[in-house]
Amino acid sequence: MPTTPDEVERGSLAGPAPCTAVNWERLDVEPGSALLVVDAQHGFRTADTRHGADELERLLAARAPDFSLIIATQFVNAPDSLFRSLIGWDELTGPPETDLLPAVAGVDPVVITKNGYGAGQQIGTLLAEHHISTVYVCGIDTDVCVLHNAAQLFDAGFTVIALTDACASTGGESAHTAAVAVLRRTIGDQQVLGR
Repeated sequence: MPTTPDEVERGSLAGPAPCTAVNWERLDVEPGSALLVVDAQHGFRTADTRHGADELERLLAARAPDFSLIIATQFVNAPDSLFRSLIGWDELTGPPETDLLPAVAGVDPVVITKNGYGAGQQIGTLLAEHHISTVYVCGIDTDVCVLHNAAQLFDAGFTVIALTDACASTGGESAHTAAVAVLRRTIGDQQVLGR
């Protein structure tokens, strides 16, 4: 069983292809750590994110009890948001689009609702209250909210480990792959586990 991020990276978690299931039992979860699930919501589950969402479901089924705390962010596109006025994007305004995926809701996470890319300050406060210094991060979109929250938590002094096989991007595989490269530069190559 791999015990370091490098061993996991070289092992089965690296996964040869997007359709290959990851063996999450090989993940060495640090005791007393948290899992942050970013925006795993019905409105973000698309053909481009299906693999990441499926891997997230398998991760939760295999390892949810190993985390001291599970946090899920939930994006809601507010009526006065810049997403609407500047980007012209008016989706995820309410249920059912904003509902968490069943596998995420099923582990009874602490839910943080947000109207922008990040919730790092709220997440950091919650982690500090629980005396947690290491947080595993996964979810949707790798290139936007996952990356943003990982960087915010890193800046706040937390050890961040990105589980990129349980991430995906509505922008497609190229957006996901680019974000993984940026994550490696942002939080450290050894802190990114997966393809």
